[in-house]
Amino acid sequence: MKYRFFALFSLLCLAVSLTVPAGAAEYAGFPDVDSNAGYAEAIQWAAGQGYINGYPDGRFGVNDPVTRAQLAAIFYRAAGSPTASGTTRFPDVQPSAYYVNAASWAEDNGLISGYPDGRFGVNDPVTRQQVVTILWRWADSPNASGEDYADETSIAAYAKTAVDWSQSNHILTGREDGRFDPTSSATRAEVVSALYQYRTQLDSEDQENQESSESEETAMPQLQIEAGGQIFTATLEDNPTTRTLLERLPMSASMGELNGNEKYYYLPDSLPTNAQRPGNIHAGDLMLYGSDCLVLFYESFSSGYSYTRLGSVSNPSGLAAALGHGSVDVTFQVN
Repeated sequence: MKYRFFALFSLLCLAVSLTVPAGAAEYAGFPDVDSNAGYAEAIQWAAGQGYINGYPDGRFGVNDPVTRAQLAAIFYRAAGSPTASGTTRFPDVQPSAYYVNAASWAEDNGLISGYPDGRFGVNDPVTRQQVVTILWRWADSPNASGEDYADETSIAAYAKTAVDWSQSNHILTGREDGRFDPTSSATRAEVVSALYQYRTQLDSEDQENQESSESEETAMPQLQIEAGGQIFTATLEDNPTTRTLLERLPMSASMGELNGNEKYYYLPDSLPTNAQRPGNIHAGDLMLYGSDCLVLFYESFSSGYSYTRLGSVSNPSGLAAALGHGSVDVTFQVN
């Protein structure tokens, strides 16, 4: 299945250094992975997730090329090894090959379409522009623009938007001399670095979407207060008292007059409280006095009493006139 990609924010670039300095510290259990290399964290992540393995001699093979079959297998595992047909139309993909499901998945999802002669090209080294194009397709081929590389004219037409997307989102970095080097074989370090950047951004976007969804689900609604034929809108505090009150709405209350500045109503049940002394009361404040007395203020003044704040009327102009003198029927409901 395809993953959506919308995040256009800047992450730490993984500058892929292809030379392991002498005496470099071993990282993630691979003697040829320098702990200071830009790709070290990506390799540790990919190996730890089981997306790619090291060699029998213990090396990771940071500079070794990746074949198209290997790339399909790595990305297939990163996708969670979804159900695949296990068969392909490619004559060079053997039914018993370890990558047969990966090739089937890649073809079905439009990630790798094969060559004009019908082959998948299982043993062909994948190029840098092919890697970013496949990831770009995996991201649902978003529109993108970027700065031209020094070798921009060497980038294939099919890969130009993908390379722009890669550049703007730091998927696969260019060379130090300003080139992208599109037709060079992608190394194992480069492939996992690109995948790591893509999946890190994808996971971040998913988390942001989830947090946004949860925030929307728990956002406090606006409260409508109707009195004297007028409707006033109040913004509510997000606290246990207000949320408990919301469970009792809609509610009609015959509110009594007190002190020439407030209306009050005793609720049939107590609410949780967190009373504090506000000092200054403002017209439009909605408070709870004690645990069961709902108070709507229509004048501003100083007070030494303690209340649990529920919310306030956004525009209290006309509230005093609507509430009038003496008792008044007031309806509380959410929008």
